[in-house]
Amino acid sequence: MISTMTDFINHYLPRSIIKRIKLIKYSVRYWLDFVLYYSQQLFKRRYVAKIVTGIGVNSDQILSLFYLGKGVNEAYLKSLLFSDIESEEYVGKYPFILLPFLRRLGRRKCDVRIYDCSSYFTWIFKCKGCFVIPSWVEQQIDLTGEWQDVVARFRKNTRKTDLRKIRKYAYQYSLTQDVDEIEHFYDYMYKPYLQQRFGDTVVLIDRGWVIEVAKHNALLKIELDGVTVSAAVISYAEKFLDWVWIGVSKMTQEDLNRGAFSALYYYSIMHAHEKKYPLIKLQGTRPLLNDGVFCYKRKWGTQLVKGRNNDNNLVTIFDFEVPAVQNWLSENPFISEIDVGFVANVFRSGSNENDSILKEISKWIIPGMSEVRVYVEKITSTPEDVSVEGVPVKYYVLGSQ
Repeated sequence: MISTMTDFINHYLPRSIIKRIKLIKYSVRYWLDFVLYYSQQLFKRRYVAKIVTGIGVNSDQILSLFYLGKGVNEAYLKSLLFSDIESEEYVGKYPFILLPFLRRLGRRKCDVRIYDCSSYFTWIFKCKGCFVIPSWVEQQIDLTGEWQDVVARFRKNTRKTDLRKIRKYAYQYSLTQDVDEIEHFYDYMYKPYLQQRFGDTVVLIDRGWVIEVAKHNALLKIELDGVTVSAAVISYAEKFLDWVWIGVSKMTQEDLNRGAFSALYYYSIMHAHEKKYPLIKLQGTRPLLNDGVFCYKRKWGTQLVKGRNNDNNLVTIFDFEVPAVQNWLSENPFISEIDVGFVANVFRSGSNENDSILKEISKWIIPGMSEVRVYVEKITSTPEDVSVEGVPVKYYVLGSQ
């Protein structure tokens, strides 16, 4: 019996026409969502402009920041740049439609200017001398080949140290979809771990959503002597295993040094390989090459890719003559984007004849980088064509990019 229009279409129309109708329906829905999103951007969303002044991190000198954005990364940026904030001057709140005219606001004398905007609108603020820094980057691991091939792609120190700890303490892993265990994971592992690590800048995922995802996928638990010491919510996507949220039990640093995290990474990678996935994605990290999470993921032979959930770029302009800026840059190499991909930006005082730079760079190289840019005060000799682990290294004078 044909009771609905859908039944009529499925019964009488050829499959090719049905497919076309469905495509049109999805296309119309897509464009309606598109129009709705950008109408909200144009008329409802407000961008806040502030000037923040305080003592710079890695320095005892005054640093000033001009910030324009929706506040998505504001707390993180302030914690990254300042050890102590002395004042915040509210400049104004503006609708998106005025963004093309707001670039002038940042021309006020500030040591660092950051435009925290959607990646679609980066072009509005791009200018000579700026860095387009993704607010998040992602790392993934290639799982092709036999298991020994995957292990061979781990960093040498990982194979030597981390795997030895896993064998020594006899960690085990198991999978569960039990709601009580998932709730315990959220309340006593995931939430406390993130709060301890990120403090006031922490962004917690909704408890109900974490439980829902884990229920329909799995919670991978790492156990030591029958006690769960670390765990991760994993999602079985179509083409990769997604390592979504992690947490650890309340342990001392000595306990962590025994390899609770190492076991979590190792057995998650092993499980993805057992499931015949070609990739495991390890979610986002901040784009700092010396960030602890970024460096730890790199140990497992990861590749750098653009974050799937990264909707924001940080268009950043530095005043290289300010001592507080120089100190911060020398201690915080970071990733930026150019047309050909990701670039590692390293800042050093002196000239390009400092051979120790190349040794430092080797600590940060990761597949997926298109080049490393080393910024120095002066170039005293013609740089040779140099590469580290296959990634070309180029020298620039500060302010010449």
